[in-house]
Amino acid sequence: MGIGMVAVLLGAGVARAADEAPTPVKVQAGADGFSFASADGFWKLRFYGVAQLDGRFVPGDDALAVTDTFLLRRMRPSLQVTVGKAFEAVFVPDFGGGSAAIQDAYVEVIRSRAARFRAGKFKTPFSLEKLQSANWLPFVERSLTSGLTPSRDVGVQFQGESGPLLYAAALQNGAAVDIDGNDAKDVAARLFVKPLWKSEGAWKALGFGIAITTGTQKGLLPALRTTAQAAYFQFAAGTTADGNRFRLAPQASFAAGPVAGFVEYVVSDQAVVRGGVDEKVKLSAWTVTGVWLLTGEKASLGAITPKRPFDPQKGGRGAWELKARVSGFEAEDAVFDGGYADPTRSARKALALGVGLNWYLNRNVRTMFDYERTTFEGGAAGRDRAAENALLWRMQLAY
Repeated sequence: MGIGMVAVLLGAGVARAADEAPTPVKVQAGADGFSFASADGFWKLRFYGVAQLDGRFVPGDDALAVTDTFLLRRMRPSLQVTVGKAFEAVFVPDFGGGSAAIQDAYVEVIRSRAARFRAGKFKTPFSLEKLQSANWLPFVERSLTSGLTPSRDVGVQFQGESGPLLYAAALQNGAAVDIDGNDAKDVAARLFVKPLWKSEGAWKALGFGIAITTGTQKGLLPALRTTAQAAYFQFAAGTTADGNRFRLAPQASFAAGPVAGFVEYVVSDQAVVRGGVDEKVKLSAWTVTGVWLLTGEKASLGAITPKRPFDPQKGGRGAWELKARVSGFEAEDAVFDGGYADPTRSARKALALGVGLNWYLNRNVRTMFDYERTTFEGGAAGRDRAAENALLWRMQLAY
């Protein structure tokens, strides 16, 4: 799929190339990857990627819900092709987690910053946390909101940026896998505004947004998982999606000097059926995440470049970042009263409190240390499910 799209893009410049003599190639290597470009910049091929080695441990896990392990969380050698200023293709495979998958594979037609058309597989324009690159997430894993938000999907999208406004609208399959089993499609839309975008003050990056998705769903419903990837909520056997799913996500982010963060609330209304009885059930989740750079750099929800990269010989210490997060989940009573979920297996509520430390050795290498405690209401026979204490570690190379 990705190779075919690259071929289409390259074909866009065949007529131009046929009339021109070969030109010298510019080769560049740096923090953002390795690239080859024609002398006039019309053709460009960029290689970039990320490798993440994680450690995941849950002390006191007597039920053995989580396997203490080291794992290759992500291994993504990526490719970007640019033809002129109007065409771009991205191909991102992933060999992490013991399997191979295509994460992103799309072609984009660029009219201007205000008008871009994308077709292929890409992130759904919905969750602020999901839209952040996994390369620069503050925590090793995303919060409890991630189980209710879409990730990547196949379809088409119009997006752009005009002054303080960022906007996107997509028509996608609404499926968790690349092959769709449902004639209906999902519509997603997101609007984000930065009211102080022209300001030179510390709060220039402050932004607020709202996102929605709507579409008809049929079939199995996924389980929701903790930071350590233990299932804490799942619908009862025989409960399936059977109608409209509507999701709403108000969101906000900020970055001011050494601190940055974001907040997000997600509500999901899903039509389900079990034993011939239909019901509309609601699940909700929220998160508040913040970081504080201790070594003088400006905080960001993206990449961090240390003022003094780690170098034992020159005394460089890199950049150090403290982080904290709280997130929660709640299932409405109707989910359990109608038998759509088993209260002895699925929690009614969950609350996760996380803290940690990130060390950016340089622009491309960082290591992360997280501790997150998740408590539950319900989820076990006659009592609350035992709290989960997760210790997570990551070593990452992103280029």
